[in-house]
Amino acid sequence: MFPEPIQKATFFSRGSYRIVLYFAIIVWLLPLAAVFLTSFRSLADINSGNYWGWPTEFALVENYTQVFTVTPMIQYFLNSLVITIPTVLGTLLLSSLAGYSLAKHRFRGNFLIFALFIAGNFVPAQILMIPVRNLTLSLGVYDTKMGLILFHTAFQTGFCTFFLRGFIKELPHEIVESARKMKSYAYASDDPEISDFAHPSVINIADTLQVAISTGGSSPAMARKIKIKIESFLKKNISNDDILQIKLQKFARLEAKQVLSTQLDRKKFLYAVMNDKHVKGLLKEGKYKIAQTKVKKILREWI
Repeated sequence: MFPEPIQKATFFSRGSYRIVLYFAIIVWLLPLAAVFLTSFRSLADINSGNYWGWPTEFALVENYTQVFTVTPMIQYFLNSLVITIPTVLGTLLLSSLAGYSLAKHRFRGNFLIFALFIAGNFVPAQILMIPVRNLTLSLGVYDTKMGLILFHTAFQTGFCTFFLRGFIKELPHEIVESARKMKSYAYASDDPEISDFAHPSVINIADTLQVAISTGGSSPAMARKIKIKIESFLKKNISNDDILQIKLQKFARLEAKQVLSTQLDRKKFLYAVMNDKHVKGLLKEGKYKIAQTKVKKILREWI
């Protein structure tokens, strides 16, 4: 559906593309340049028909002073800000949400909805003038700034959705390709087929213990189903003192790193803490702070 990226085209195609692009830009900018130069011209220069030539007389200060003194230009500028800023924010919000949904979620009618977004861009504005007028009248926003904001937001959302959908759809592929160039593994949660590994379903218990279940990308749905089966069993059989023991082990390891130089000594110390009957009793009673004090005492005796 989409054309091949110009970066992957032949040398001749890329060269022709650049020539046509630069020519189109120049043609598009010429009227703007003429208008810009006309703002410098004097009235006599304009009346003589010198629209495209270099101004014979510059009246920059006089022209712009007259614009801001004779006409309410500042009010016009403020009106533009009041209408443009909400329109841009609203359009970006709606089009980014719609673009992400159309790019990442697979559901029935996805392509049809996307086609409707594209088709809306080809409807001439003249056809919609009377329906839009009637709609704004019925909503009570006719001849108001809110009416303009709603009008422009609605008309630009389809166009922006078209571009954002394409950008978001290609984003994971670009990240994965960059990661592979750096010889790193990459994972795209919305597209497992291009990923180098599968993200497991994770059971989280008290924000302390995490158990991961993975089918290696074969069936994420089954991984979630098995997770639901195992989760209730684990939460039922892992007691509160087990969670406290995990936290105490973390505390003990940090304390041991400060005084025990070898990994073997720290390992023996941690096992001693875990198997200490007094510590187990304190944790069973929920006396975590006292258990920390006991760990410090065991460490002093260990040294």
